[in-house]
Amino acid sequence: MLYSKKSDKSLDIELFKAPSKEYGAAPFWAWNCELKKETLEKQIEYMKEMGFGGYYMHTRVGMATPYLSDEFMELVSACIEKGKQIGMDSYLYDEDRWPSGSAGGFTAKADPENRQKFLCFTYTPYDDGTLITDADKAKSKAPNNEYTLLACFDVELDAQSKLVSYKRIALSEDAAAGHEKWFAYMEYAGYTDVMRKESIDTFINITHEQYKKWFGGEFGGSVPTIFTDEPQMKAKNPLAHAYDKKAPAILPYTNDLDETFKEKYGVSLLDNLPVLIWENASGVPSPLRYHYHNHTTERFAEAFCDNIGKWCEDNKIIFTGHMMHEESLYSQTMSIGEAMRHYRGFGLPGIDMLCDKRELNTAKQAQSTAHQYGKEGVMSELYGVTNWDFDFRGHKLQGDWQAALGVTHRVPHLYWVSMGGEAKRDYPAAIGHQSPWYKEYKHIEDHFARVNTVMTRGTPCVDVAVIHPIESYWLSFGPADQTGEHRSDLGNRHEQLTEWLLLGLQDFDFISESLLPEQYRETETGFAIGEMTYKTVIVPYLDTIRKTTLDALKKFRKAGGEVIFMGEAPSFVDAIPSDEAKDFAKECICISWSKSALINALEKYRFIKISKNDGYPLENVIYQLRNDGDKKHIFISHLYKEDYDCSPMIGTSIELTGEWKVQEYCTMTGEKRKLKVFYKNGKTIFPWVSKLCDSLLLELTPGKDTEEGGYVFFETRFSSAEYPVHKASYTLEEPNVLLLDRAEFSVNGGKWHAPLDVLKADKYIRSSLGEDVQIRRGVQPWQMPLNKDPKDVVDLRFTFESEIEYEGAELALEYPDYLTLKFNGEDVPVKVVGTYVDDAICRIPLPKIRKGENEILVTLRFGNVNSIESCYLLGNFGVEVRGYYPVITELPDVLYFKDIVDQKLAFYGGNVRYSFKINGGGQKTIEVGKYRGAVIKVLVDGEEKGYVDFPPHRLYLGELSEGEHTVDLILYGNRMNTFGQLHKTDEFLKWTGPDSWRTGDRFWTDEYMLVRTGILTAPRILTK
Repeated sequence: MLYSKKSDKSLDIELFKAPSKEYGAAPFWAWNCELKKETLEKQIEYMKEMGFGGYYMHTRVGMATPYLSDEFMELVSACIEKGKQIGMDSYLYDEDRWPSGSAGGFTAKADPENRQKFLCFTYTPYDDGTLITDADKAKSKAPNNEYTLLACFDVELDAQSKLVSYKRIALSEDAAAGHEKWFAYMEYAGYTDVMRKESIDTFINITHEQYKKWFGGEFGGSVPTIFTDEPQMKAKNPLAHAYDKKAPAILPYTNDLDETFKEKYGVSLLDNLPVLIWENASGVPSPLRYHYHNHTTERFAEAFCDNIGKWCEDNKIIFTGHMMHEESLYSQTMSIGEAMRHYRGFGLPGIDMLCDKRELNTAKQAQSTAHQYGKEGVMSELYGVTNWDFDFRGHKLQGDWQAALGVTHRVPHLYWVSMGGEAKRDYPAAIGHQSPWYKEYKHIEDHFARVNTVMTRGTPCVDVAVIHPIESYWLSFGPADQTGEHRSDLGNRHEQLTEWLLLGLQDFDFISESLLPEQYRETETGFAIGEMTYKTVIVPYLDTIRKTTLDALKKFRKAGGEVIFMGEAPSFVDAIPSDEAKDFAKECICISWSKSALINALEKYRFIKISKNDGYPLENVIYQLRNDGDKKHIFISHLYKEDYDCSPMIGTSIELTGEWKVQEYCTMTGEKRKLKVFYKNGKTIFPWVSKLCDSLLLELTPGKDTEEGGYVFFETRFSSAEYPVHKASYTLEEPNVLLLDRAEFSVNGGKWHAPLDVLKADKYIRSSLGEDVQIRRGVQPWQMPLNKDPKDVVDLRFTFESEIEYEGAELALEYPDYLTLKFNGEDVPVKVVGTYVDDAICRIPLPKIRKGENEILVTLRFGNVNSIESCYLLGNFGVEVRGYYPVITELPDVLYFKDIVDQKLAFYGGNVRYSFKINGGGQKTIEVGKYRGAVIKVLVDGEEKGYVDFPPHRLYLGELSEGEHTVDLILYGNRMNTFGQLHKTDEFLKWTGPDSWRTGDRFWTDEYMLVRTGILTAPRILTK
């Protein structure tokens, strides 16, 4: 059990104020270099300082310590002991990188049959010397992988490329005249066969048993969970065009799939493969297509999640993690079949939320399964692929809406052990000490830990259930040109329905038809699925419904339950044409596919209503409601990101069904306060001011509040507002920086090449030397011999202009043990005097910078032990970027309230302290309308007052005495303009992974695409 305190009779307010470790987040801690005990122990202390409750020891690209070796395990042991010493949990990760199942390659090494298999259905046979007919030989090609021929088919298609007939034929036979001959091969891939239990048993034996051997005594204590990451079948790839003979169809497969399929359905899968590939000319899809998707999903779920989950349960460690591609009907069908079925095996089901997306169905699927199986909560790997400039506003809003959808265990992505080499491009931002705001992150973490102390208590309160439509999608998984439009319609409606319900403040759970038979209970109180009982069930625009589902709904309806058919009733039952569902729909409520029809039909089940002062509903909030004895807890969050700078404060009225005494848990402060409410027609009503990034956590106690007083939410009115300053003195908390990211280069004394981006130069040089150019996709350092005495030599010539002479500059760079330096022709001792941002980036003193052109010559002994990376010139000077050309200048005397990029701090990524004077007299509030940075801390006369963090970006300063006061605004920066993708032209690129530093063609520019940073508008002082 992760949250043992949830069983306490009531919530201890001291626990809410200072939550214990299990309620805190545990970031992915990227083990991505040659690991050192001292470094790991130091970083655990940093994570404690940030407010985290633990850490996932997660091997990633660059890991040089042999995976699962004694050395590796001793480091894990040291981290567990360090965590215990300072009150943090140590969480396990089950793979070297991802997806889980390979055990760093050891699974396949144990038995080649453990490798992933897939079916390639192709018109083009493989020329391996076994082809017999001339026609086959004429259209053949060389094979790409190891393979086995499974079957050949004579296929007849009509003029629309739909399937008329097919039969299995021998390799020696030709297709009939006017027909086509197609081939089915089973091929092997490098990953693991997740449909084969023996393969996953091997994975468990290598990984989980090893951890048990070393740390089994800590399982369920200081080592609470083990994380599995993105297990997946071979991605299904239907034909793009039904008539296309060039590209094959790809489907997951395993050795005995035909055998187990025949046992389950009484028919050979191999004999009938064409019905998986093409649409039938009759217009009626074959049930075998549906059965194939169902069977492969079940094989996968049983072999992987059920199998590992049982091991974890037996060994008292919680199985958590997430599947691949959970988000949509298409992506689930493609990679995992159905997400919810896999979650049954998890102790703590999980999701992955990348790019700050709003994947409501991803969260809802996991939350629904957790509800129905009585799981403690939901895990989320969040903040991944958000980049360096994702600020505290984004962190809070993304975390809040997920908390409202059941997430209790947050796994922030990503805390790097090292930024060396490719690691610095491993899906930033770095949520760790490399980010200049890390010491302030407890401000965010404490909020979420406090939410968790409340929202892990009790049981979920949900009245509405929705039949999940994934199985209808399977039925139409044919050629994209013939089925894509209908599949898109199913997917769009799936997302639309979820959004209508959640933003309409009607919470719900999905029901998985595959899980229903084991979960359904006949009761007289509702539609009982596992631990949940629902008052109404929605059947949403399905093509097919299971007979078991239909029978359960009929019993529910007969007992007086409410079933709502929304849109067309299903035309198929168990994937076979049938009127049974349509006939049953006539006995139920039928509504059109519209938001208003849906919300009106569910109005009787409404618990909460939030109306703007103009009477219209507030439409950007969602909630979660839980029963806790006779009390209820409700958490309300905003959902969609709007313009942080100009988002309005909206006066609203919250109306709760029933009469309740209401107290607010103030999650940003740890305090608890009574709210003033009034009662009308059996409702509890109180005002609330909606502000983007705000959330609201309430305790509801039954009965009327007869005591006077209570807090009232209101929008503060001010008697005066002024802009006291339009510029400020400033202090930089670290040296300014000139980025050196392109150089002329020469290899082994050869010709000099024109200036080139360092990553492009690295690729060019490796290619010319015959080395692997795909560093991040290549073999891990621990798996290959690293040549620590490379013989190849690369000379890199960096040049820059300076308008001033400057004494005291330092050069920050990587791999000091492999290089020599010259500055303006003078030899420079490679004497490391410290680090810059990360221990991998070392600082070396330079001679005086001269006015005019300066040259740095780096001579690097180059090989697989290092890479060509940017250098960073550090000093108390200014840096301007004039398009292509960065230039050193004097620092500015003052800073104006605008982008610091344009104020000679072009590449600066540290913190900036703005200082100015204001006049006192009265109650003061400071407002910073527009800023770009992580967060702003405010000090008055040296005393910390708090943060300007969330819209409307105001902070109450208190009563200030008459006279002059000094205000300091510390803008916590980010490393975007130092380490980000500064040459991509697509400003809206969402997938900011390693390749986004390597764009090309029109998506690349040699000029610098810098992002705005700083306090962009003058602060206002508001007087009450």
